[in-house]
Amino acid sequence: MIAITLDPFFFYIPVLNNQNKCFQLDRNLGITATVLRSFIDLHKLPRIIHLIYVELCGNKEEVKKSAYATARLWIFFLIDILAVLPIPQVLVMLAKSHRMSGRKFLFSMTFFLLQYVLRVIRTYGLLTKNDSTWAIVSFNLFLYMHGGHVFGALWYFLAIEKVTACWKKTCINHHIRCSSRSFYCDDSLRDYKFLDEFCPITTGNKTNYDFGLFEDALQSGIVGVTDFPQKFLHCLRWGLQNLSAFGQNLEASTDILDNIFAICMTNFGVVLFVFLIGKMQSDTERSRSREQKLKEIKQGPSFGRLSSRLQQKIKNYKQQNWIDDKHADVVNLVNNLPQGLRSQVKGELGTELLRNVKEFERWGEKELVDLSDCLNPVFFTDRTRIFREGDPIDEMVFVLEGKLWSHSARNVTIATSSDGHNGKKDYLRYGDFCGEELIAWAQQKVDNPSSSNLPISTTTIQALTEVEGFYLLASDLKNAFIEHRRYQIVRAVRLIQTFWRFRRILRFKMNQRRSINLENSGDVAFTTNQTS
Repeated sequence: MIAITLDPFFFYIPVLNNQNKCFQLDRNLGITATVLRSFIDLHKLPRIIHLIYVELCGNKEEVKKSAYATARLWIFFLIDILAVLPIPQVLVMLAKSHRMSGRKFLFSMTFFLLQYVLRVIRTYGLLTKNDSTWAIVSFNLFLYMHGGHVFGALWYFLAIEKVTACWKKTCINHHIRCSSRSFYCDDSLRDYKFLDEFCPITTGNKTNYDFGLFEDALQSGIVGVTDFPQKFLHCLRWGLQNLSAFGQNLEASTDILDNIFAICMTNFGVVLFVFLIGKMQSDTERSRSREQKLKEIKQGPSFGRLSSRLQQKIKNYKQQNWIDDKHADVVNLVNNLPQGLRSQVKGELGTELLRNVKEFERWGEKELVDLSDCLNPVFFTDRTRIFREGDPIDEMVFVLEGKLWSHSARNVTIATSSDGHNGKKDYLRYGDFCGEELIAWAQQKVDNPSSSNLPISTTTIQALTEVEGFYLLASDLKNAFIEHRRYQIVRAVRLIQTFWRFRRILRFKMNQRRSINLENSGDVAFTTNQTS
């Protein structure tokens, strides 16, 4: 943002001297703008080098996968290279050393204008990443102020270019030996006051030469002011005023440059106030909606069931795209978190739900945490059919919020309550689950991998309200039971090994104690015989 704000200052460096029919360069402004621009460009070089060696050279495998990604990286690389070329610095130094004529200097600044467009394009993507309300409002206000700043600087610069073009044209048309002059004030000066007749700057006589929309800049004398704050504020005011009026007050001449400038300013003003201001309103509303949904998640039951420590971690996590345009539910809470926080959230919410399953009651904490990492968040709208009677069951569903209805064509309403026992239960709420037929199927798969296919649902499970929860796929459940069986075998082997190790140690100590007792008995008998 600082870089694209600084660049238009280079257009204020020329200062017109109408009395001597020449222009000079503002030395202090030229040095300041050159030093600041060079410092900012040097600051950008590490990022460009990183793009070369990391993105283009060090990440070849990923780049090869997509031709679009390769082209995109190369385009960004070329834009970055062109954007940091020291074009204005070189032009100012050449002009100060008189190695470039004044007319060529003014014309060459056109290339700097093209480079400035590239710098704006590259910076725009960085400025639009923040979605907060204040950032959106600030960015659109910045676009308005910056547009006035740029058009005001161009208005000032092109006014001087317009005058020098008139001087040169007059010299050529009247065969006066001034056509080769550089129009620098440092050159040898001659009396060229006759140019006032053909290029009337102060009188505004359009019969001889029409300065068009730059006439105000010339008649106000702002192009001859060396006080930078004065001419900057004057040109900024002119730019903002004409942008607000969509360029309606611009009186362009028949010159091509005048009309192009007027068209660009009018179009920019229309785009700014119609598109960008409308976008600001929609983005502001969208940002408020996102903040409201974020508040709903923080106040929701799923978030409230987390520990205070984990809640604080989630609040401290600055996720830019936390909430999308959908519901503020457990899906958005879990899926838009980094892997570490995601596993912790599923661990705290999932283990409580898994403990309600009778078969998982004796499982260890680590096994339940590992199994909870396989849980996937899910959101059902009301009237959604989760299981249909007669269809295969390929997942278990654990209810976290909302209400499910279990029914069948034969009026059999068998589901599983949170206490782990089967019985008639028409409605499922927090802590309940359905699809428990998969447990017996998974256990059978562990014992006999070639056993039957997925079980068939005997009931229809339908959401009565919006339901939040988790689902566990049949394959993940089967793998969990396989790991549990391995864990039991390893644990049994370790218990047997511990038992035999303890038995050997015990036998060794008993034999050792028996040997000591025998030795003590022998010593006592020997002492008795000697005494006798």
